[in-house]
Amino acid sequence: MRLSTLLSVALLVAAGTAQDAHVTVIDCSTDSVAASLIPGGSVVEPVACGQQSNHLYVVSFDGLHVVDCSTDQIIDREPGYYPMPGWDYVHNTINNQLYCPSENRVFVYNCDSMSIVDSVVFGQYVQEMAWVSSANKLYVTVYDDEAILVIDCSADTLLTRIPVTGYTPSNLCPAETASKLYFARNNSVGIVDATSDTLLPAISMLGWPNLLWDPVGNQVYAYVYVPSWLCVIDCDTDSVVDTIPCPGGSALTLNTRDRMLYSASYDRLYVVSLDSGLVTDTVDVELTHMVWDSVDNKLYCLRSSLPFDYDSLTVVVCSTYEVTGQFGLPDRRSHGMVWNAWMNKLYVGGDNWS
Repeated sequence: MRLSTLLSVALLVAAGTAQDAHVTVIDCSTDSVAASLIPGGSVVEPVACGQQSNHLYVVSFDGLHVVDCSTDQIIDREPGYYPMPGWDYVHNTINNQLYCPSENRVFVYNCDSMSIVDSVVFGQYVQEMAWVSSANKLYVTVYDDEAILVIDCSADTLLTRIPVTGYTPSNLCPAETASKLYFARNNSVGIVDATSDTLLPAISMLGWPNLLWDPVGNQVYAYVYVPSWLCVIDCDTDSVVDTIPCPGGSALTLNTRDRMLYSASYDRLYVVSLDSGLVTDTVDVELTHMVWDSVDNKLYCLRSSLPFDYDSLTVVVCSTYEVTGQFGLPDRRSHGMVWNAWMNKLYVGGDNWS
């Protein structure tokens, strides 16, 4: 495959201590490095972008950091919050608030005032969070609890607890059009009606499916690792309407422009046509995470894995599925990435933790 561009970022040790990690800012229109930020701390992770404030939110063990997306400058830090890099963070665009997990509670960060304004205590470690905007509710799972907890985001209070028999639910997947929450459980996909917060009949399925909602078709794609296929769930009827044989499944991303689904294994990307239900292309690329740039119709593939030092970011053009660029990253490992749609920038975090 053609490699037209090879870009690398030099280690910026002079700008901070040897253990400081970076947030690398990529200008997606030119695939060039626009900035390299050092918020402070050996692990830094971009977690959300807020269009109302035009801010990027970055967490490290040093606090929650706010970046002005126009200037790519750090403008504020919330030191009174003890963040958890690697966990779910949710930006509520209705209230312009960021929900931040921290051990046994969720902190509520107001993006307008740039301050912690509330918290909801659970008594257990927070595991996953997902926001259903049509109901303006936050759904939370906590460690060793067979339930889904519901936060009313209009008041930031615990609304109810939905018991789920079996293991702790995972892979929370909001389906906004249907106002439902889908989640993985042992050998099935569970469903919550977000209007009434009641459990609907589960869909039987092998293992713990990886879930992805398609807003165009109003369908949920459930990846089953054995026997390696995508089950297509219609969100109106909550029934499986198709199965697509497909390898990968460790990460799933949609291309709504071309009606393609991308399924990743560690060293290969599989391109699935949602119209034909067939794998139409493959790309040899090492990746654990990916983000689709809908402005330029490109895919950014990040290799982020603990055994490796100095991860890489690869650019794939979706019209031809050719690799057209690769970025070397400045830290020992990468740690999360967020795409800013209105500024067309990609933010990649770093990890120098030994």
